[in-house]
Amino acid sequence: MFVFNRKIYKPLLVIFGFVLFSIASYVIGYQVGFKSWGKQISISLDPALSVRGLASTESAARSIATVSNEEYTNPQNLFDKAQILENTQSDSILFVIGNLLHTDEQGNTSFVCKNFSQVQLWFEALGLAIKGEKVIMTINTDCTENKDHQYIGPFSIPAKKILESSIVESTFSENNSEIQFENVSLSWPKSWVLIKADFKKAGTSDFSVVTETPETEDDIFVIEL
Repeated sequence: MFVFNRKIYKPLLVIFGFVLFSIASYVIGYQVGFKSWGKQISISLDPALSVRGLASTESAARSIATVSNEEYTNPQNLFDKAQILENTQSDSILFVIGNLLHTDEQGNTSFVCKNFSQVQLWFEALGLAIKGEKVIMTINTDCTENKDHQYIGPFSIPAKKILESSIVESTFSENNSEIQFENVSLSWPKSWVLIKADFKKAGTSDFSVVTETPETEDDIFVIEL
């Protein structure tokens, strides 16, 4: 005759119950996470670049990028291959950024300017903040690439015109590009570091795709006005 020994089986029941609870929690969490977000995952990227001496604030220390079926094959190329071009027009600065491969929701891969007609480049003034706010320069322009698909650009910044203008001015135009400044005070900053690039599709109003920020100090790209 079988006799139930509570001293022996009680610990086993506790362990068995814990295992069942863990499995149930994992399954429920998995279902909630993917159903509630439509199979999209939000990740935090840190554009503050504190290791490079850039100022940061709590409100702007992180930006959120959504990662779904659309992705970049080589996001670091944007920073790795960015470079200043030789320019006979000393009043302006010409530069390019590395080209990117973009994979859409259908799994088709092409160069990013084929899918996005405009690009917005974000720069921060190196090591400078005004009353805790970052000093920002953005360049809004068409997304074009060179013939061998290695670079996006060139982009032009009217350095002399900016430096000779009053800091009250916040918007400049140059070769179909619009250059805007935020939080500039007292004088124009000279050193600007590229922190990210947004791309926009034709017929839309918002820049919807955000590249990653530089991963290492070797990846940073600085422009001197």
